[in-house]
Amino acid sequence: MANYDEKIQNALQSLVKLHIDRIKGYEHAKEDTEDRDLIMLFDNYVSQSKKFKSELNSELINYGGEIPDDNTFAGKLHKVWMDMKAALTDHDREAVLNECERGDNSLKEGYEAVLNTQEMVIPRELQSLLQNQYEEILAAYERIKVLRNAESHL
Repeated sequence: MANYDEKIQNALQSLVKLHIDRIKGYEHAKEDTEDRDLIMLFDNYVSQSKKFKSELNSELINYGGEIPDDNTFAGKLHKVWMDMKAALTDHDREAVLNECERGDNSLKEGYEAVLNTQEMVIPRELQSLLQNQYEEILAAYERIKVLRNAESHL
């Protein structure tokens, strides 16, 4: 039983860490644009990830896991990359959207890895929570992709 719980804990912790990175990424993206529409959209995605992170942390506690620290190496790396890219592109809208799409793709892939795992059977209620979150993440990813594609065709 402990091995099963550990697998669930590890899966949940990996998703929490991805949300931590996403929050930091979108907070930083807000600094890299002056476009009000993007700032509002990025605020929405920060709030979304904070909500999802909280839900995942509650599940993590239910499975006896520890809540991960808000400092992740990937998040720091992402910030450095966004800083460098913003400096090179002069806060170009398309560049900011490209980086947001890349970040959301990582989150999307993280959910897909957990939802499609063969290593454990995820309880139905947790599966439902993860699936609902995944669908919202997928919609956000597609929205960013559409905005980025629109910029690349200008």
